[in-house]
Amino acid sequence: MQLFNGPQFINWNYTYVCNLKCKHCYSRATRYPRELSTDRYLEIAEDIISAGVFTVAFGGGEPLYRKDIYRIGRVLSKGGVALYLTTNGWYLDQERAQELSDAGFRRVLVSIDSANERLNDDIRGAESFDKAKDAVGLCQRAGILRTGISCVLSKETIGDARRMVELAAEIGADEVEFKKFRPSGLGLVNRLRFELPDDVAVDINELKSEGKNLGVAVSVIGFSAFDEAKICACGWRSLCLRPNGDLTHCSYTDMVCGSLAEARLEDVWRNSELLAKVRQNGGCEAMNGAVAPSNPALKERMGGSERSQATVNEPLLAGPVVPS
Repeated sequence: MQLFNGPQFINWNYTYVCNLKCKHCYSRATRYPRELSTDRYLEIAEDIISAGVFTVAFGGGEPLYRKDIYRIGRVLSKGGVALYLTTNGWYLDQERAQELSDAGFRRVLVSIDSANERLNDDIRGAESFDKAKDAVGLCQRAGILRTGISCVLSKETIGDARRMVELAAEIGADEVEFKKFRPSGLGLVNRLRFELPDDVAVDINELKSEGKNLGVAVSVIGFSAFDEAKICACGWRSLCLRPNGDLTHCSYTDMVCGSLAEARLEDVWRNSELLAKVRQNGGCEAMNGAVAPSNPALKERMGGSERSQATVNEPLLAGPVVPS
């Protein structure tokens, strides 16, 4: 595969802070590194533009917890970077939805994990179902071009997939993005509850056909080897950026390939030894189904899969330090 001068896509974990404690969340752990300031984020945004990145996807944590997201978004958008956001919708009202639109966000996915309100709220948190549904409408009224649902398919929710497509149509969403559960972060702690059997199958064509009939675009990620692209884009086309500036080739790994707190994006992209190994191997942990905590602190504390299985109900402890 041809290597560009910089990544085409960056998944920016904008903050680890979140008002919810979703029981499968890949970024949840007991402690976190200190997040960078707004000024450093502005420098990183300019670095991303200089590297020729096409798209930045904001996630977390809950990215709207940090009020500087609108400012950072405007800088990136003016620099020609396409923006989209995944949010739980909790902090959205009509004014903030309009701010997102004005900042250049053209695609917003709101997280809902089951069309069954009780199950969704058990996984994600009380009232999260209604908040998420309302957020879709707020974004549409603000003029955001594409609004949709982001859904994690797990052992508990995979039978609900078709109903999720119907729900999207009912609330006027443009799309549903299904993602396979990964045993990372808090999901590693609760993997026995959520992890899918190795032989599980998803009829992607059936879901896409159902969506087409209802006017809803459907994408399914992570259920076949490197999906429809036949090769993993991690490290070849995309990188993940963490709140402390660390870069990883995959959102579901604890291996850091560089830091934008210490180096420029193009330098890491061209010179990282880890990225060179990833490109040579042609894959990453998430696509191969390996356990890969997204925070090294969790890996150290859990000490492997046996320990993680023994602590399924362990509560989430203190969160990160957030810059003022």
